[in-house]
Amino acid sequence: MNTDIEMTEDELEKAFEFLPNHMTPSAWQLIGNGGVFDTHGKEREFVISQDPQTIWTVLDGERSSLNLVSGLHFINRLGYMISTTKVEENTTVYCHIK
Repeated sequence: MNTDIEMTEDELEKAFEFLPNHMTPSAWQLIGNGGVFDTHGKEREFVISQDPQTIWTVLDGERSSLNLVSGLHFINRLGYMISTTKVEENTTVYCHIK
């Protein structure tokens, strides 16, 4: 059975730590010191080499909003983030970024 969990930005930042983008130090930071990785090239290759339970996708939301969703997604993706903590199996975490 799959579980969906919705978190606020504050809850997400307390529950998960995100890695900075060491490949592009000037990369966009979204949660804490977590850097957003690009969706192609060497950065994408780095992302997909990580544990799937630590990969997050930054998605383009409605009305210029952003969403951060655990897992590797392709539609409406703007970038990826990597957490140091794994999301539990069969669980998807959602966060609407204001």
